[in-house]
Amino acid sequence: MFIFNKISDLLSTLHKEGKLIDIIFGTQRKSIKYDDLLNYDYEPQRIDELLQKNILIKSGSYIELNSDLRDFFEKFTDNYKEINTDYTTGIIRDIRENLEYFTNETKSEKKQDYLNKIKRNLRNIGTDILRNINNIRNYHENEIITEQNFRITKIKLENLDKRKKEVDTLINELKNLLREDSLDFFVKTSNDSDMLNIITDLHKKLSVAQKNWIDITQKILVYINQIKLQSELTKKIIELKKLKDELVLRSSSDFEKVIGNEISLFFQPELRYSTKLSISNLQTDEGLEIIEKVNKKKKRKLLLISEDNNPIEEDFFDAKSEEKQIINLQKLQLAFNSQSKNLFDFLIDYNFNSELSVNEKITLFCQFASQFSDEIQFTDKYSTFINSNKEISSFNSIEYAVILPK
Repeated sequence: MFIFNKISDLLSTLHKEGKLIDIIFGTQRKSIKYDDLLNYDYEPQRIDELLQKNILIKSGSYIELNSDLRDFFEKFTDNYKEINTDYTTGIIRDIRENLEYFTNETKSEKKQDYLNKIKRNLRNIGTDILRNINNIRNYHENEIITEQNFRITKIKLENLDKRKKEVDTLINELKNLLREDSLDFFVKTSNDSDMLNIITDLHKKLSVAQKNWIDITQKILVYINQIKLQSELTKKIIELKKLKDELVLRSSSDFEKVIGNEISLFFQPELRYSTKLSISNLQTDEGLEIIEKVNKKKKRKLLLISEDNNPIEEDFFDAKSEEKQIINLQKLQLAFNSQSKNLFDFLIDYNFNSELSVNEKITLFCQFASQFSDEIQFTDKYSTFINSNKEISSFNSIEYAVILPK
């Protein structure tokens, strides 16, 4: 943790030692030897003060920036090392070489230097993978999908495919390294408490990277297939137009007759392709026209909403409310299964919260029989209901199927 009581103190220190921080951050490995740092005319007292405040970290004979501070600078300066073939093979090779040096070294000081180099490489490589995968995702979404020139899109896809292979190579080599016995032996014999945390963190970052990488790869493959399909279709259309212009289709084939009798195209769904507009494109005059057109369409929709300026009728403020009974069929079904009456008689005699007419109970009988057909017993018997209250229902009698509980 940084040892500061106020943000102003931290900013003041970073500003005061900006040159020193820039020297360390500007090195390829993000670290520099302590003795080399003194050659820049920096007093040991100033370096020790930054070490005490945890802005700088000393690893053996090397000085490096605090990892949190380094990540902050890299994020806001977009200054991270993009993966390429040399970097891919070089960082893995460095780790393997330092593992061998550490195993065979007898002097404790040099042994510690090799240990610090291994830890630094293992700590940084997982972050590098995640950043480059995120960079490829952004490149695909902001550069390729928004590109309107087909030839440039093809070139960008080819370059993206090369970067994809380099990331695949790094991930596979890193997985092989983590499975090697030499690394396992090194972790056990180094007696370094941070080493286990670094390896665990690297496994987590590698797992996250693989999940993200699968998602990105699928999107790239889908887009590549779309490009190939459109490319093949365009070639066929160009070839067909060439034959038409040369009058070969009409004179040497029955193309027009076949097309004239073909109606399946009318039943095909309309194909629409949408292209995302890049921010740089929206900032042009053409982009401004598009934004204005979209804005006008939205305004038209708002104008279509009619305004009713008539006064609100007094009946609207009437406090009277209408109550409607909602019957719980599930509860009704449980009550029916717990007795022995047939369904029609059960509903006629059932005590509902509010009074239901005979017609409403007949409707309920049909709904119940339909909804719970698998949970009730339909018999082949029929019975007749005599209507004694013709003031409510006009029919004299009704015949119904006898349905019993299971």
